[in-house]
Amino acid sequence: MGRRLPLLGITYDSKDDLLEIALEGLDHLINKPLAISVDDDPEGLIGMEIVDSEGRRHILKLTDPLMLRRPANSKADSIRREAAMNKMNAIL
Repeated sequence: MGRRLPLLGITYDSKDDLLEIALEGLDHLINKPLAISVDDDPEGLIGMEIVDSEGRRHILKLTDPLMLRRPANSKADSIRREAAMNKMNAIL
């Protein structure tokens, strides 16, 4: 897609095996993600690559690093990351 949009969050639904990347005005849904690779540095998350069940690669690049908090429950099924407080832009 290549558009710069504010990142609102990333959520995984284990029941439906669906990863959602929520951007302002756009929800990007990835069915049956097989692999998720995270690109980070000491400043935080700078990108992700998700491979779906058909072998398609979905690449998310952040324009500014996102510092993530540790999940309160590491066994939680969802991987919610809220960026509303940050003025994040993403290229998808």
